[in-house]
Amino acid sequence: MKKTFVLLMAICTWTMVFAQSNEPVLENDIYVYKFVQQVEGVSQNALYLRAHTFLSDWAGPNSNSKCNIDFDDKESATIITKGTYFLRYEKDNMLYGWNIFADFIVSIKCKDGRFQVLTKVPTMSFWWTAGNIPLQTIPYNELYPEYTHKSQYKLKRPAEKYAMHIPSAVKKISNMIVDGIMSASDNDDF
Repeated sequence: MKKTFVLLMAICTWTMVFAQSNEPVLENDIYVYKFVQQVEGVSQNALYLRAHTFLSDWAGPNSNSKCNIDFDDKESATIITKGTYFLRYEKDNMLYGWNIFADFIVSIKCKDGRFQVLTKVPTMSFWWTAGNIPLQTIPYNELYPEYTHKSQYKLKRPAEKYAMHIPSAVKKISNMIVDGIMSASDNDDF
């Protein structure tokens, strides 16, 4: 009985160690979220077409976001899209403030019966709404876990406030893409 219990505990521990992570992880100073979705009985080509159809119509996670397909290879069934995810407007004075964006890269690879969505946020962008300051794009590793970016502009307060929201943003982007691909139809009823 004791041996069976020890064996069962060892198997459970091994399974948890090698299981797919459900949370974004910090790799090389950027947040990365890797998700594999199983879709039984659907070919690689059908999954690729679903992903392409969804991404060609998708503008991003919200109305102030932007997204476009950057790389598209039908033979390898790979699509890479890049975009900006609008996080928030942070008022800095009476009239103006910062529009804060997470800049993302999503790679989608399709195979028979499954597809993988790999989402990364390497930088954050800050746009001063008065328009007299150029767009400030800062590597994520200069914002989190400690603000080390050197700038003549007042970026520290909004950067520190919103850099910690990147893990949830990465997961939200990935989940929206997975849901969009899963809900895309293969039917040509016209």
